[in-house]
Amino acid sequence: MKKLLAAAVAAAMTMTATFAMADGAIKIGEIGPLTGAAAIYGTAVANGAQIAIDELNALGGQQYELNAQDDEADAEKSVNAYNNLLDWGAQMMLATVTTNPCIAVGAQAHEDRVFMLTPSASSSDVTADKDNVYQVCFTDPAQGTASAQYIAEHKLAEKVAVIYNNADAYSTGIYQTFDAEAKKLGLKGISRDQLPKWKLLARDCYLIIPLILLVWLVSSGSKTMSHSAAYSILAAIVVGFVNFFLQGKRGDEEHEAQSAGKALASAGKRSFFSAVESLEAGSRGAITVAVACAMAGIIAGCITVTGLASILINAIVQLAGNATIIGLVLTMLCCIVLGMGVPTTANYCIMASTCAPILIQLGFPVVAAHFFVFYFGIVADITPPVALAAYAGSAIAKSNPMKTGLNATKLAIAAFIVPYIFAYSPALLFENISGWWEVVQICVSALLGIFGIAAALNGHLFKKVGWPLRILLVVGGLGMMIPGTVTDLAGLLLVGAIVAYQYLSNKRASASAAA
Repeated sequence: MKKLLAAAVAAAMTMTATFAMADGAIKIGEIGPLTGAAAIYGTAVANGAQIAIDELNALGGQQYELNAQDDEADAEKSVNAYNNLLDWGAQMMLATVTTNPCIAVGAQAHEDRVFMLTPSASSSDVTADKDNVYQVCFTDPAQGTASAQYIAEHKLAEKVAVIYNNADAYSTGIYQTFDAEAKKLGLKGISRDQLPKWKLLARDCYLIIPLILLVWLVSSGSKTMSHSAAYSILAAIVVGFVNFFLQGKRGDEEHEAQSAGKALASAGKRSFFSAVESLEAGSRGAITVAVACAMAGIIAGCITVTGLASILINAIVQLAGNATIIGLVLTMLCCIVLGMGVPTTANYCIMASTCAPILIQLGFPVVAAHFFVFYFGIVADITPPVALAAYAGSAIAKSNPMKTGLNATKLAIAAFIVPYIFAYSPALLFENISGWWEVVQICVSALLGIFGIAAALNGHLFKKVGWPLRILLVVGGLGMMIPGTVTDLAGLLLVGAIVAYQYLSNKRASASAAA
């Protein structure tokens, strides 16, 4: 790392005269994930850089100062960190650690003419058309090509399966070059008929019994929620025992199958310890959820008991006036607040009595009004700051609760859009329809509109989508959701053109990589 920093500083000094004969310490900014799932990479770079800085400063002469910023491997946060470092006075950047943020920051650094060196971002897009951005690690094309060549040269396989993330530049870059090189070397992918058969999955279908039991007990109403959960936990323990027993009987390729007695004893031991560990983990995870539920219950209870709900109805109707969209937005916010932490049945009862009358007074159909408020009452469970369902999942996955809630909101964007379609196009609910074609039109246009907005939020179709195209996708998606044939056609043409452009562009990129 010391040699890396020294070389970077030397290169930077040759590019700009401001570093030469510097009176004070040369300020170096470092950007990488210090928290989150990729923190192991960012902290390693930050710690290594700091050690190198300390050793260089101990030699005397020119001094250096390091400022490490956390981007959580997020492109937007990385750009914010870059701007913070510029405000601090950074003269060069050791950035960034991961690929997607590095592409975003690299573009900004090139525009600002700031020297930038990445220790580990490997995409070719990092340095493409940038004379001030450098990378010291192997590139994605080199990794993909070398991997295919190694497999072929050592005759490790003739058929290769590749699992990659098409929303990640690093993963996609390696896959594309690996695929192209593998085809040249005669390596083949696994055909669909060679994938695992459904009978293998059916063999272990008994593992889903606890979940089926839970759903049946809750939906039938034969048991309370607590009893349903208890019975399902006991069923899970029994199913776990059976699974361990069958695993012991089946054995593996290297050992003979166990005897019935030995398999029974082993299954009992493994299921006992597994049950204890699972119950302990569940108890720990329930603490986070319990606190969130308690706070949500206090807020919802206060609003209902104090009569604030009825006051909200009059206030929103007066504020909205003739602008129905304002009334819808304000009602949405009320539903999210009133619905947080409330079970489904109780949720609808609260929404129907407090928020639905607001929309009915504004002139919306009764069914559309009830669907609107019920939707937003339910999505309160995935909407920060009180996203109980997301927090429960976060406790199980041991992830950041707020980040999980934000990702849940992004992935469930359709649930935030569809209620507005209900309100302005009640034909989707078979209300006020003049013919079957009207229902078909609104269903198709709504689905395509949601597709466009979802693609914009996730930033990926056939490949990564830039911000200008993402904005156009949102415009096209909203156009198809606004009632009217003209807006539907305009939105369809806009989204269709972007999809076609993405497809052709990705096809050309794959062809050039194969060549």
